[in-house]
Amino acid sequence: MILGRRTRIAVAGVVLILVSVAAIGVQFALAPPSSSGVPMQLSEYGVTRVYASQTFSGNAKISITSDTLAPFFVARIFIFLNRPADSDILLDSINIDGTGVIQFYGYSSTSKVVVVPAGLVVGEVTTSIPSNLNFLLVKDPLGNDALSASGGSGNGVVIGLRFMSGAYNLGTTIGAIALVAAPANTTITMNIS
Repeated sequence: MILGRRTRIAVAGVVLILVSVAAIGVQFALAPPSSSGVPMQLSEYGVTRVYASQTFSGNAKISITSDTLAPFFVARIFIFLNRPADSDILLDSINIDGTGVIQFYGYSSTSKVVVVPAGLVVGEVTTSIPSNLNFLLVKDPLGNDALSASGGSGNGVVIGLRFMSGAYNLGTTIGAIALVAAPANTTITMNIS
C-alpha cells in the first residue's frame, strides 16, 4: 500500500516530534560517580549555605568538607569581622583534597592576596584568588566559578588566612559563610580553627 503525500508528511512530522521529545529528556551526568557507582545527575545538585566563626588571633584555617564521595563546589566564601581589620587579612594557603598546600608568601604589596583590606569588615575568598591560580576554579552546576573538591574522608577545601602585620585586636570575631553546590543527599560541614 502506497501512502499519500500528505500522510507521509504527517508521519514524518510525528517522528520528528517524538525524536525531539526524547532528546529533551536526556540527562547529563557529572563525573566521577558517587559511592554507589551511579553517576550523580546535575539535577540532583542543590545550593546550601554553611557558617562558622571563632575569635581571630591572626591566623585561621577554614575547612569545608562533605560526607559523600560526590564532588561539591564552593562558589563563595564571605568573611565577616565584628570590627574593622587593623591590617590586611591575606590569603595564606589553599589545600584541595589533601593534595598539597599552595602557600602564599606575599608580604610585599605586589604579591599579597588581600581578602579583607585594613579598615573594612567584609571580604570574599574565591574572587580574591589571583589570576595565576585560575586553574583552581571550575564551573559549578549553576555556571559559577568555584573551587571543586571531592567528598569523603580526607577530602575537601582548606583555606588559610592571616593578617599582614601588627597585633590584631583581641576579641575580634571572624565569621565565614560559604555558598556550596552539592548533591542533595550530602551534608556539608565548615569549621574555622
